Amino acid sequence: MIQPVRDLSSDMAKFARQGSRLVKEKREQRERMKIIRDHQVVVVVGETGSGKTTQLVQYLHEAGYSRNGLIGCTQPRRVAAMSVAKRVSEEMGCRLGGLVGYSIRFEDCTSPETLIKYMTDGVLLRESLKEADLDKYSCIIMDEAHERSMQTDVLMGLLRRVITRRRDLKLIVTSATMNADKFSTFFGHCPTFTIPGRTFPVDISFSKTPCEDYVESAVKQALSVHLSHGPGDILIFMTGQEDIETTCEVLNGK
Repeated sequence: MIQPVRDLSSDMAKFARQGSRLVKEKREQRERMKIIRDHQVVVVVGETGSGKTTQLVQYLHEAGYSRNGLIGCTQPRRVAAMSVAKRVSEEMGCRLGGLVGYSIRFEDCTSPETLIKYMTDGVLLRESLKEADLDKYSCIIMDEAHERSMQTDVLMGLLRRVITRRRDLKLIVTSATMNADKFSTFFGHCPTFTIPGRTFPVDISFSKTPCEDYVESAVKQALSVHLSHGPGDILIFMTGQEDIETTCEVLNGK
């Protein structure tokens, strides 16, 4: 049977759109890296889904900032430091603890070959007690700085002093939109740029009746969605580790 000739116009249009988007993204990346190169401190406004936590360190690595020292990225939570380091190591095709590693309290997953290091604010604070000018770092990213804590505020004040003594150190502060101007003012009216994010439509459905056991209700709802919908993933949020483990056990038993 003779197959009909495939209409290539739609494929060509799709390919052209993808190419145009890639060119635009590369141009914007070069512009952002120029701002970072020309200024010692930069505030980055990263919208949801922008990939600032995983991509920014890779841009800096590709630009050569890891040749003269570590690229450090602080996270407000232990889990974030571990999970983001794992994701970046996968994207860069290296083992966790090699080129990309993390350091949290009581656990250090780095090695002499580590060039990109994720850590909690507290870890960097403790390092500053041993090395006041943080000489082993060429660039430090304070991620999610708007989630302010006592450690974050102390670290920010410390870094403001360090950059006056180390003109070679780059400092990048990422923040939500509402706090960007405050951080820019704190660091001497440094430049700010925005990395747009990607969001997707979300349909919200509420339970018609209150549930007595939310673990059991979540399991029932997950099974219902699994049986009634097509292929896909289901993400269940729980309040803590114990509830997460219980939910996993119940689901595995179904």
